[in-house]
Amino acid sequence: MNQQNPNPFQPPHMPHHGHHMPPDAGKGKGIASMVCGIVSLAFHAPFFGLGAAIAGLILAQSATRDGYNGAFKTAGLVCSIIGVVFGAIVTVSILGLIACMPLMFMF
Repeated sequence: MNQQNPNPFQPPHMPHHGHHMPPDAGKGKGIASMVCGIVSLAFHAPFFGLGAAIAGLILAQSATRDGYNGAFKTAGLVCSIIGVVFGAIVTVSILGLIACMPLMFMF
């Protein structure tokens, strides 16, 4: 029994296999990435800002893996990258100052 497709512009129905992801899957992770990126830019406290930025990068990558490529994920990724750079600079600067403190009291 050969069944014709009633609409020639629409492909025939294929059976669904595997896990179906909704169209906005990963949007929550994208928003969380953006929040972590903004927090990392707002708080340059040593280790805290850097930790929030790294969490933002991980969440942005996870949102991409879930198939979400929206503006929230992009903003989170950009803010997190900037936060990693600033956080690393602040953390290294503070550790350098702490390492130089004994030299300050010698003179």
